[in-house]
Amino acid sequence: MTPQRIGVIMNGVTGRMGLNQHLVRSILAIREQGGVALPNGDRLLPDPILVGRNEAKLRDIAAAHGLTRVSTDLDACLANRADAIYFDATVTSLRVAHVRRAIAAGKHVYCEKPLAATTTEALELAHAAGAAGVKHGVVQDKLFLPGIRKLKRLVDDGFFGRILTVRGEFGYWVFEGTAEGAPSPAQRPSWNYRTEDGGGIVLDMFAHWRYLLDHTLGEVTAVQCTAARLIPERVDEQGRRYAATADDVAYATFALAGATGEILAQFNSSWAVRVYRDDLLQIQVDGTLGSAVATLRDCKIQNRADTPRAVWNPDVPNAVDYSAGWRDAGDDGPFDNAFKVQWERFLLHVATDAPFPHDFYEGAKGVQLAELALQSWRERRWVSVPDLAGCRATPAGGDAALGGRVPAGVIRLPLSDGSIAPHTLREPVVWPAPVGPIRSRVAYAAAHVVSDPLAGGDPLGNAQLDWDATLAYRRHLWSLGLGVAEAMDTAQRGMGLDWPAARELIRRSLGEARATGAGGAIVCGAGTDQLAPADGVTLADVERAYAEQVGYVEGLGGRVVLMASRALARAARGPDDYARIYGTVLRQVRRPVIVHWLGDRFDPQLAGYWGARDVDQATDVCLAIICEHRTKIDGIKISVLDAEREVALRRRLPGGVRMYSGDDFNYQQLILGDERGYSDALLGIFDAIAPAASAALQALDRGDKPAYHAALAPTVPLARHIFQTPTHAYKTGIVFLAYLNGHQPHFRMIGGAESWRSVSHLADLFRLADAAGLLGDPDRAADRMRRVLALAGVE
Repeated sequence: MTPQRIGVIMNGVTGRMGLNQHLVRSILAIREQGGVALPNGDRLLPDPILVGRNEAKLRDIAAAHGLTRVSTDLDACLANRADAIYFDATVTSLRVAHVRRAIAAGKHVYCEKPLAATTTEALELAHAAGAAGVKHGVVQDKLFLPGIRKLKRLVDDGFFGRILTVRGEFGYWVFEGTAEGAPSPAQRPSWNYRTEDGGGIVLDMFAHWRYLLDHTLGEVTAVQCTAARLIPERVDEQGRRYAATADDVAYATFALAGATGEILAQFNSSWAVRVYRDDLLQIQVDGTLGSAVATLRDCKIQNRADTPRAVWNPDVPNAVDYSAGWRDAGDDGPFDNAFKVQWERFLLHVATDAPFPHDFYEGAKGVQLAELALQSWRERRWVSVPDLAGCRATPAGGDAALGGRVPAGVIRLPLSDGSIAPHTLREPVVWPAPVGPIRSRVAYAAAHVVSDPLAGGDPLGNAQLDWDATLAYRRHLWSLGLGVAEAMDTAQRGMGLDWPAARELIRRSLGEARATGAGGAIVCGAGTDQLAPADGVTLADVERAYAEQVGYVEGLGGRVVLMASRALARAARGPDDYARIYGTVLRQVRRPVIVHWLGDRFDPQLAGYWGARDVDQATDVCLAIICEHRTKIDGIKISVLDAEREVALRRRLPGGVRMYSGDDFNYQQLILGDERGYSDALLGIFDAIAPAASAALQALDRGDKPAYHAALAPTVPLARHIFQTPTHAYKTGIVFLAYLNGHQPHFRMIGGAESWRSVSHLADLFRLADAAGLLGDPDRAADRMRRVLALAGVE
């Protein structure tokens, strides 16, 4: 049996649940038993790294349990490819941001409940994880408790006959905390009692009741709830008194869709009750043929024949021993720790694709029930619980499943399998505008162009642009503090935008930049695309073409991005030819330029650039040119979608030469950088995510890394979707998002490039943009999305 390592990033192990149930009784217990058995006979051995904010606590925990790996740098952990799983047991208010970052880093994610504070956020995480292709799961431990498993067996065996009612009692007295006048330490963390930190018994416990009821007795269809905050003041972990703002008791009735009819389930949940029952959780189920009382570990039953005939008479002592007719339901055991059982199943799910039904969509159901219960409390009424199955697949009956209409804020979108699913739009994000220039990084957005759909002529021929909309978008980027990289690949340079059109674009944009003033930073692409794509092109032709375009840009007072040349890739016979051409051009420039290395994933005609098919050799050639001409080079933009390669080259650059990241997959970590440096940005994705990119860079200016990640992390799944293979088609997604956000009145592109992506791809882009907060006016975006769908025959 060969042990196979699987790295697990465990965030939140300094807390009670994270330490006791997840680390000690699950992961460490799995390690002690030699791992989880795989189908081929090998063993899967989890290797945890403990992550949190308090390094001393982490090291104490690690030392106590024979572990060595600890960290306070979550981003560094997420960047480590050796650890495949991210686990989150932090406070609810932080979970969404953490999980988004983990998904963006490509980690499989397993986390405590509740998955989020709102259903919208929970579904966003589910959609993002699905779009990123990572496995995801949420803790539903009570399904694996011995008492609940026995109860489920009774239900499946038909023991109850027709189930009539369910009654649940949960809770205990949670002491206020240790302080003068309150001498007993609290059993739960203080954030549980602060609404602003994601606390409250409804949000915490109703996620449990949802999956327990759904998977044991019947789907929850409606809820009526009353809650309260009974203890107004408590003492925190530092002995300080604080106002308890969250509900600490809740009394709810649920309607369930049972197999033989509706079931009413009443649950009382309290952190302010003294226990007079057999356990902290007790559930009684009554049916026509029998009843059962389940606790955490045990289950008692009484069938119809053993049911005593009770007679009400309060005037005489009751001679009936009501407990005598109850007996044990019997063991299916042995039973292991419920958390450990689910951990083993999730590990197998990641390693072998074994089924794991407890995914983020299931987690969203728990959040949904808590939200609706709180609504019921506010409005003092029953509230229906809509079926969330449509978020995963088409609901039966189409729009009829949504009450015969699509509610406001909901749009029906196609999925990749051809089905249709409703999508609930989130509230728009109000992104901050910069109050001054961005200082922490140099950042350019490679800007798209807007075609003129009414122009005559061949739509596949010379590009006809809508100049007003094109230039307005540049002003939009400048207003957010970003620079503009003009006439680059994102503008369909060489894929619809020819040199005459690029000349005019550069001229007009430089004029707009001057009119904008100091805030109008701009660089312009200069290449050799005026040359015909023929094999007869010589190195001398390439040299003259570069000189023409560089001279044109500099003659207008612009700064040059020296673009990769298809003609040079065809004409060059080796690295010396690249050194000669670049050397000649660089010696003639007036101002330092940005050299652009565009990888063949963006343009297959650039394969073998720098005269070498081996990327390491090509890097050496490129670096040698930069070192020789460092005084003429401001920086290099590298677009090969390989973060490690970019960092390696960044660390070898001569002093004063910037690395401009062109990695539209890994920009979040590359721009943030590490102790040895960071990348500036010249990115096509910044065109699409400009408001979030601006907010993130403003956060870096303030030294606020959490805010940086909060702004950028949700954009990464969107970026990876837009730039998925074939990568050159990313321009379609860029323009589509600009159309959704009202920056242009149509979804048409030069060269007919709007057809480069499928309708389901655009629908997924819509979902991810909404999840990232990048639909400025969701109603307008939904209306425009429906127009595109209608043209495709999707009603």
